[in-house]
Amino acid sequence: MAVLKVSKYSFVCLFLLLSSCFNSVVANSQESKTTISNTSLAEKIYLQLDKDIYTKGSTIWFKSIVTKSVDNTPTDLSSVLHIELINAEETIIEKKLIKLNQGIGNGHFDLPETLQAGTYLIRAYTEWNKNFDSDFFFEKYVQVFSLYDSTTNKEGTSQSELLSTEEKTETTSIINNDIDLQFLPESGELVHGLSSKVGFKALNSFGTGITVEGTVFDDENNQITTFKSNALGMGSFQLDSVNGNKTYHAKLKNTSKIHPLPKATFMGHVLSVVEQDKIITINTSSNYLKNDSIYLNVSFRGTTLHELKAPLKNGTLKFLFSSNELPEGILVFKMMDANKRTVAERLYFNKRLGNDLNLKVATNKSKYSKRELTHLTLETTNDKGESINVNASILVIDKKELGPMQSLRDNILSYFLLSSELKGEIENPGYYLSNNENKEADLDALMLTQGWRHYKYSKPYDKLSFRPETALTVSGTAINKSFTNKDKQVNLTMMTFGKEEVLYTQTTDTLGRFNFTLDDEFGGSLNVLIQSTKKSGKKVNYDFRIDEKKSPIIVFEPKKIIEKPDPIIEKLVEKEVKKARVMDDFYIPEGNIALDEVLLTGRNLNAAQQKVTKRFGEPDIIIDGKELQEKEQRWHSGIYDILYYNFRDKIEIVRTIDGILYAKALNNEPTLIIVDGIPVQLYEYQNLQNIPAEEITSVEVIEYAKSFGMFCSKVIMGRCPGQGNIIAIYTKGQRGIYGAYTRHIKGLSQTMIPIFSESKTFYAPKYDTITAEDLEWPDLRSLIHWEPILKTDNSGKIEISFYNGDITGDMMVIMEVISDNGSIGYQEYSYKVE
Repeated sequence: MAVLKVSKYSFVCLFLLLSSCFNSVVANSQESKTTISNTSLAEKIYLQLDKDIYTKGSTIWFKSIVTKSVDNTPTDLSSVLHIELINAEETIIEKKLIKLNQGIGNGHFDLPETLQAGTYLIRAYTEWNKNFDSDFFFEKYVQVFSLYDSTTNKEGTSQSELLSTEEKTETTSIINNDIDLQFLPESGELVHGLSSKVGFKALNSFGTGITVEGTVFDDENNQITTFKSNALGMGSFQLDSVNGNKTYHAKLKNTSKIHPLPKATFMGHVLSVVEQDKIITINTSSNYLKNDSIYLNVSFRGTTLHELKAPLKNGTLKFLFSSNELPEGILVFKMMDANKRTVAERLYFNKRLGNDLNLKVATNKSKYSKRELTHLTLETTNDKGESINVNASILVIDKKELGPMQSLRDNILSYFLLSSELKGEIENPGYYLSNNENKEADLDALMLTQGWRHYKYSKPYDKLSFRPETALTVSGTAINKSFTNKDKQVNLTMMTFGKEEVLYTQTTDTLGRFNFTLDDEFGGSLNVLIQSTKKSGKKVNYDFRIDEKKSPIIVFEPKKIIEKPDPIIEKLVEKEVKKARVMDDFYIPEGNIALDEVLLTGRNLNAAQQKVTKRFGEPDIIIDGKELQEKEQRWHSGIYDILYYNFRDKIEIVRTIDGILYAKALNNEPTLIIVDGIPVQLYEYQNLQNIPAEEITSVEVIEYAKSFGMFCSKVIMGRCPGQGNIIAIYTKGQRGIYGAYTRHIKGLSQTMIPIFSESKTFYAPKYDTITAEDLEWPDLRSLIHWEPILKTDNSGKIEISFYNGDITGDMMVIMEVISDNGSIGYQEYSYKVE
């Protein structure tokens, strides 16, 4: 057998390789890296979510990291990230634009109480990544439950029960004989006369892995070998000297069903990979090419690292690589014939010794009391022990409640090294890079099965028509209504009405095309006015067709709707229901009107009006939507302008120093806003001023609203005065603030455009000064702390602090970090609350 040893700087040909062969190998090895697929130009997108299971009325928190696909360094291409919340009917429920700063951003989705329970898809993409189909989109399915569904409500829950750390065990037995057993030969096919490793994967009827063991037989029922899977239904076995004149099949233990193996081919090639003592051995063999020259191509994320040429010796050739001199992650080894046609291929996950990025997490104590302040320090170093600057996030959760899911779901390591490069969903991806003793074997089983023909970097794309989105833009075409003076350039002015009014000017090209680049604007949507003029300054009659960035085609996996209920999830939801019941005892005052009680009034109320009136009382002032429209002038930019100039005796409109308009009742008490019965969050108030008057059915003022203090504390997540006012705005769409905007008005110069979403600060109570009233309110948070954007100081350290709640037991700290050079790190740490 010929052996070719490969190291970083030299290639040594052994045995029958001549000096001329040696020289050709050296020449090939010294060539610069070449791109074999332009998918290496794509961006990887990762969202770290606070969890995967939510309840209606809660918040989805996320951090976004966008990197260059080839080396995981933070992107410098895109500055805009599109994130969508999609339901099972493939409808976009909400869309966010996230500002990326050196590839990093963060945001949230507030899930309204009116949202339908079920499975939702969170999808993220950049305009640039539309060039590569959906392969490099981020997709994550989350489940949303109702706390008050009749199937999950259970009576008799006390606060003491929730604070107990005793675990109630339940045994769930699922018997399922319908097993799909797949066999996948190592390099693509079984070949007559050659030995081969065979990967296998066993799935139940729900499409999830299931533990199996069994035996392989030939067609004469001779036992060939046995096999046993890991917990996820995957594994491998060896078939020696495959006989193409025979067929092979498998039987699982305690079953009689026959599972056939692929039929062997009589002419073919096999490429196998074995690692021992950090030396990777590539065995290539052919049953009909005996002394022909072959190529071995080694690639990583669409880029060739090595391409070696050498002759076979009696149909075999061996290549040796040092594991530590190859990059960490998924490598592709391709055996090619003399014409460079691929004849065998194998994916392999390379785990190098040591880490490019090391994390050290520590708290000032190992045990804390309820509501005590926790001090935490993160220290980051490189493989030489030197401090390194990183961008980090910290997530602190109740380990008993959320820890099991956290350890199995995607994290920054598993996503960037595995999930982002293999097509399809990886079951329990966090498992593969955790500290389990069978890590190498489990990773290899994954490469043999899910990696078999499912590698994202194998497909080239002929045309890259989408450009990177580096800023917010308004583009479109100016259309001459008079059909005269065609193909003439048009002078345009554009005014935007954000926190500040900004004026932009531009001249179209001869086709009437324009493209304004905006300053960064935050708030979800922006009112824009475009006007065309002649050089003399005289206005001319043009229509404007504004370009709309269309969302890519949505594909919602049908199996996600019918997935098997997870016992861990069911227990988590049950506990959240119990928490909600305890909290309701504190939030809902005595004498509150029951939901099924009929409310009698002298006017017809829609569902939202009934909800608001029941909770806060009858309105003192009602301004009909028709009145607003009658008073509207062309220069008004929304309802607040109309209210300010025409209804000062009913509502006060004030402008802050940052240019945002706020509405208040006239009694000098605090005022909060509700749109269609949905509370407006503080960061959304700046969007109220631009709601078009034609969308309003009424604006109603409830002075000294009932239950104001408790409602206020839930909106601003802090202490509030006991009395205040509610301004209730009702729209024709009855879908809240964002449903009130007209997205695109064809042929008009005034429109609304999407802009960056405001970030929302995660609220957690501060117990530096605890009053008797504070002690009466239970703090049952399972999400203790979330801080998505943290940066190390010059010494490579981060110091943060946060307060614990009333839940006792182990708390889990999750740290995810990325450095400027693309090194990534993940660390779990636990401390106890007693």
